[in-house]
Amino acid sequence: MKDSTIFVLHITKTTPDNAMLTSPLGREHLNRGQGGVTKGGVALAEYRLPPSSSRNLAVPGSIATFPPLNRGSHHNACQVEAILDFLLIPYSSTSTITRSSRPSLHILCDSSTIHDAYGALHLSADPSTCLSTELRLRIPFRYHYTCNPPQCLVFQVSNIDLDECISRLYRKELLADSVVEAICSKAKELLMKESNVVHIAAPVTVVGDIHGQFFDMIEIFKIGGPCPDTNYLFLGDYVDRGLFSVETISLLVCLKLRYPSRVHLIRGNHESRGVTQSYGFYTECARKYGDANVWHYFTDMFDFLTLSVVINNEIFCVHGGLSPSIHSIDQIKIIDRFREIPHEGPMADLVWSDPDTERDEFSLSPRGAGYTFGAQVVRKFLEVNSMSHILRAHQLCQEGYQVLYDDRLSTVWSAPNYCYRCGNLASVLEVSDTGERYFNIFDAAPENDAHRMEQLGKHQQNQDGGPSPVIDYFL
Repeated sequence: MKDSTIFVLHITKTTPDNAMLTSPLGREHLNRGQGGVTKGGVALAEYRLPPSSSRNLAVPGSIATFPPLNRGSHHNACQVEAILDFLLIPYSSTSTITRSSRPSLHILCDSSTIHDAYGALHLSADPSTCLSTELRLRIPFRYHYTCNPPQCLVFQVSNIDLDECISRLYRKELLADSVVEAICSKAKELLMKESNVVHIAAPVTVVGDIHGQFFDMIEIFKIGGPCPDTNYLFLGDYVDRGLFSVETISLLVCLKLRYPSRVHLIRGNHESRGVTQSYGFYTECARKYGDANVWHYFTDMFDFLTLSVVINNEIFCVHGGLSPSIHSIDQIKIIDRFREIPHEGPMADLVWSDPDTERDEFSLSPRGAGYTFGAQVVRKFLEVNSMSHILRAHQLCQEGYQVLYDDRLSTVWSAPNYCYRCGNLASVLEVSDTGERYFNIFDAAPENDAHRMEQLGKHQQNQDGGPSPVIDYFL
């Protein structure tokens, strides 16, 4: 933390003359004329912390500091509450002041200072009071935290302006980590209400793997139409491998919250803690935010994503494929999905399995998880469930899509020039209200080259004479 970090204590509402600052170290009077209480109930107190005190929050009006904070300790969690919950209360023990008339406290500070409070304490962040744009500061930097004594801070997701978040993300601007925490928390509340099998009606545009290729996702919205004008179903694998997984999943979550009946998100095998730790998302979060907290927020939210969608009671949509343990979609409904994707079992099969034209039945997958399955398996599953088609993603298609088994199964792939080197086309599948299917094929967005140069450096751009791209089949 820089030495110039400024904290502003702002007391709103009418503050009694005998208001005092309460801390575990004792009560300190707020002196008039010295950053204390002024007529009209407004108090401003500015003070600075040197870098060596970045974990010690000084009490206004006192030289006392609290010990360093350590995340995850119950004892220190109480410390966090005491530090952030600056209680301004009337000194009189006979006061009958009501909760609603108590003064509010606003603490304006560098978010890193109270970073360790996350998990022990929920913070209320109001983007409308963020000064980062006005002061041209790097985001995330300064946010407005509100506390109504004597209660602990409560996160108010309603304070988040989703339209503003979406606008920022379309400009490829990162959201503050506190805002990411808010949208992930709200997304979990929303996704928790969804079944493992979500039924939707066409028309809908179905999107396959994106893998952090943010500008190609923006291209999809240009081709298929913006939200909420178009209904979208995303089949998973939003992160890893691409350079902008954070921006990609942030935008999708904001769109889901803003238009919950227009945007549907299925879980893919990359919406997993284990996979994202190895294939880019974890590293990207740490690089862009300075720590892994945002990765934790998103991966916790991944546990709430649904496993499948049925369109018009006719088209079964899943990320990977079928499972030898699942014959009816009713068996999918009873899976406990609110967890990390297991290494085996029906939940793993749904996100990992692939069709295999050389086999009729199930066989162990060379991926190391899930199964391969053939025409007979597909035919039987559709007959048992009175459906006509299976729609999935999960596999790179050089032409952007693939149709198998006498038009009973389709694969849609939506990451063109996968990993910025494979040279493949991509597609989205438009399903009309009558159930007709049309693959809309597109190429990589032109913005990719400039932004890839920016991210990777010119020395990583010279691919001339290099080996042919190797497709990472196993993931």
